[in-house]
Amino acid sequence: MHVNLVYAKPGDCNSVDIECTEGISVVEFVEFVTEHGLFPRIELQNRKFAVWNQQVESSHILCDGDRLEVLRPLVNKPQELRRRRATIQKNQ
Repeated sequence: MHVNLVYAKPGDCNSVDIECTEGISVVEFVEFVTEHGLFPRIELQNRKFAVWNQQVESSHILCDGDRLEVLRPLVNKPQELRRRRATIQKNQ
């Protein structure tokens, strides 16, 4: 079974196809990747994940061909950004 692991950050996107066993959960997959050093660029522990852009629990069972995405914490909350833009436009 193949799973594509993706991590994107501003200006860069890392993606790797990893072969793993059938019926593996997200947490088991992360442990497998971490133990084998298959994706060493980032710390995978204590992250949130999504499969095909839908956030999933760590117990989610992966299927062949899934794209597991590492979700980064937001730097700025969208509401705060809208509030700042509105304030700037109001003051102009």
